[in-house]
Amino acid sequence: MNQINPDQILTSEEIKSAKDAFEEYDKIGYGILEVEELQKILEEFGHIINYQIRFQDDNQY
Repeated sequence: MNQINPDQILTSEEIKSAKDAFEEYDKIGYGILEVEELQKILEEFGHIINYQIRFQDDNQY
């Protein structure tokens, strides 16, 4: 799988803005988002995810 290089598609200002936004949600500071943090972001954008149902669907395969 090819990786996307942000420097090739975003300006330095856009990269800084994205990093700042990420850090706003990365409350633990590990550089990754926990499921709960991601859920909060999605909810703020109007997406409600029922993880119980999603995990049940994944276990069927």
